[in-house]
Amino acid sequence: MRTIFGVGNKALDRILWSGQWFVACVVYFTGMVKLGLTADHVRSHYGLAAEATTWTLHTVGLVEVAVSLMAILPAVTRVLPQLSTISMATLGALALFGTALPASMVGTGIAALNTFLAALATLVILGRLAVVLAAPLLDSADYGGKPVSQTVISGE
Repeated sequence: MRTIFGVGNKALDRILWSGQWFVACVVYFTGMVKLGLTADHVRSHYGLAAEATTWTLHTVGLVEVAVSLMAILPAVTRVLPQLSTISMATLGALALFGTALPASMVGTGIAALNTFLAALATLVILGRLAVVLAAPLLDSADYGGKPVSQTVISGE
């Protein structure tokens, strides 16, 4: 089996999945916490204006929970695994948005952690894209006759 940009490299795949799980779990946890709090509880942490409502906080939390689940579940269930990479891009964008505008209540509320999550999401996306872009260069015979891009994305 040839390896180009880590295609077929199980160590790279494990590193990418570890990073993806970490980002998704942190965002999922912060989203769940936001669903359980009111705007008064987090007003000082995020620097919220007086008109910020609990409904807004819960909406942001629900979006974060949904996107973090979409970063893991499609690849685990093997139903549209490409959606996992798109969801990671969304999680990275949410983390950057939370860093730039803390009053939006997006992200963890800690600029350094949001920046780290955005950087890790970017590395995971670049790793996945490098593998997918290299996949057409390989023979499908190297992967038991299955299309290389499906084999690489699903982690088989």
